[in-house]
Amino acid sequence: MPRGGKKKDRKRDKRKNKGKKKAAPVEDEKKQEEIPTDEYAKFRLVLGDSGWQPGPATLSKDVTIEGFRMLDPGGGKYLLDKTDIRIVEGTKYGLVGKNGAGKTTLLRKIVNYEIEEFPRHIRVMIVAQEQHLDDYTVLEAVLNADTVRQRIASEEERILELQAVTEDEDEQERYTEMLNVIYDIQADMEFDESLVEKKACQLLSGLGFTKEMMKAPTRSLSGGWRMRVNLAKALFIEPDLMLLDEPTNHLDFPTVLWLENYLKEYTKTVIIVSHDRAFLNTVCDVTVHLWGPKGEPATLSYYKGNYEAFEHQKEEKEAAQRNAYDAQQVDIREMQEFIEKMGKKGERRAAQVQSKKKMLDKVLADPIPEPLEEKKFSFKFPSIGKVEKKVCVMKDVSFGYTEDRILFRNV
Repeated sequence: MPRGGKKKDRKRDKRKNKGKKKAAPVEDEKKQEEIPTDEYAKFRLVLGDSGWQPGPATLSKDVTIEGFRMLDPGGGKYLLDKTDIRIVEGTKYGLVGKNGAGKTTLLRKIVNYEIEEFPRHIRVMIVAQEQHLDDYTVLEAVLNADTVRQRIASEEERILELQAVTEDEDEQERYTEMLNVIYDIQADMEFDESLVEKKACQLLSGLGFTKEMMKAPTRSLSGGWRMRVNLAKALFIEPDLMLLDEPTNHLDFPTVLWLENYLKEYTKTVIIVSHDRAFLNTVCDVTVHLWGPKGEPATLSYYKGNYEAFEHQKEEKEAAQRNAYDAQQVDIREMQEFIEKMGKKGERRAAQVQSKKKMLDKVLADPIPEPLEEKKFSFKFPSIGKVEKKVCVMKDVSFGYTEDRILFRNV
């Protein structure tokens, strides 16, 4: 048998066993978890996106960061201060808060790995509002999106070729170690080249693309359809953590329903920023409220359930805090009145007055903060009365994206 034949067979055997979890002894699991991520650098494997460092499949994809602080992009003030970031693997989060509070800034810091404590073995992808213009067809753009899969396949072939030509046993063993690292990552990513194009077509079809549109260059699409291409890329890659910033913008109702159903069955972690309450109600398991008093840094508060459940819990929490605050204010006034009244009684009431003073000082040292309601924006259009004359008249109007894609004629 030519040299390398057994290695090719090993490669095929590895692929047959992908996705099958083997029960490992406790010692083996511990050993696997202790593999440092710099093993990839040691083997000179080029696998990841910028900032991402692939790790063993057994590593947890949860995130816990305490006392997090975040400056605004200009660096003038803190948008978040002394708050916690808690992300549980497989959970769908809705991130809500007023405009300008820092939601998009937080997503960007996560996706760019600008948070020092954020685990580098968690692969993150964000769906941007605009698709980069290029000459790739829609299908090609989606297939080429997962650079990690391409790099892994390229590295696998390169190492197999090197292993096939070397006769040094130490080098053979080293190449086997490198291949095992790659196969572990492929198994974790459910790497199956035969299903890649089929999956991409199914996603694009679900997002409203016809077969003809899949063959069209992305630069020929409108902004809304380019955004759908970005969404298809993220769903195709299936990162450990997917960040969706206003994903329903430019989507029609059937496509929104399709996306809702897809995300409900999606097994990995998602964080969604959206003004579409119905979408958040359908998809999200946990709602994260980014809010702080006017002029003060915000914090992140976590509420179990969708947006509707969040609103209900928030109202109950605010009511309970208001009741507790009001009750404490009554106690403070009563203690102050007692001290003032009984202080005039002289030595007979001195002991009671001192006791009340100690109680009052303890309460004032750590009082219940006054609940601050989130500012609500409202506006109305003033009545202008009846317009007597026609403001604008157009006849025989036609409109379309291109000459062969006319939406309406002679209106």
